[in-house]
Amino acid sequence: MQFNRKLFFVEARKHFIGLNQGQVDGCNAIMDALEADQVTDLRQIAYVFCTAEAEVGANLLPVREGFAKTDAEARKIAAKLISEHGLKNYAAVDPRTGFSYYGRGYPQLTWYDNYAKCGTELKIDLVGNPDLMLIPQIAARVMVRGMIKGLFTKGETLSKYFNSQVTDWPGARRIINGADRADFIATLGRLWFAIVRAEGVVSLGAWVAPAGPVPPVITGPVPPVPGTIVIMPPASGKPKAKTSETVGLATLVALLLGIIGFAINWIFRGGV
Repeated sequence: MQFNRKLFFVEARKHFIGLNQGQVDGCNAIMDALEADQVTDLRQIAYVFCTAEAEVGANLLPVREGFAKTDAEARKIAAKLISEHGLKNYAAVDPRTGFSYYGRGYPQLTWYDNYAKCGTELKIDLVGNPDLMLIPQIAARVMVRGMIKGLFTKGETLSKYFNSQVTDWPGARRIINGADRADFIATLGRLWFAIVRAEGVVSLGAWVAPAGPVPPVITGPVPPVPGTIVIMPPASGKPKAKTSETVGLATLVALLLGIIGFAINWIFRGGV
């Protein structure tokens, strides 16, 4: 499986109003991860993209819990969640590492055990440097591998909800977070499906690995995460309201245009 990225971005512009560099970088990181793990079911590919959008917003770059800009701010947001919802021990500072394992990255990875499990799977030290989940390439690899293998919720995998017998867009939300916004995210999934199934966007032939040496695992300081354009709240915590009315209107129009585009694809190509 391989993406034709030029065609992908042509189709993606029908879902977003233009594309900023952050969205391009985020999409490229996700496509890299999907190609690396050779996900060939177009419905599964679409659900990966819509999961990223649902968790981190329309800018498609990894974020901290509650869209916090700093570790300290994310810890405060996590503490508020504990207070409001009685999430015992959630995001408590681990005495062994000094880190708080609140939500980070595309899947909003939480809890020490999940950082350890995903880090072991991909041979990345996420326990010793959880902010590596703010790097798009790493966050995307964790999200894709985790959704394939059921690392986030035991037994909940992409192949369970999208296979030769089943197409379950709302049910697939259980891979990440129960029934949280399941129907809305299912709608996003169908919009992304219209993008990836457009003619020429995805080739299901043999994948050719990029030439050159494999880049080393990043263990150094994590670069700051650019601000995000939020079109929906993340699964845990509420985003801070820092966008303008103009951006809010633009994202609403983008969603409406995406729904119209999906409807056209549904009529002329047949729905799933």
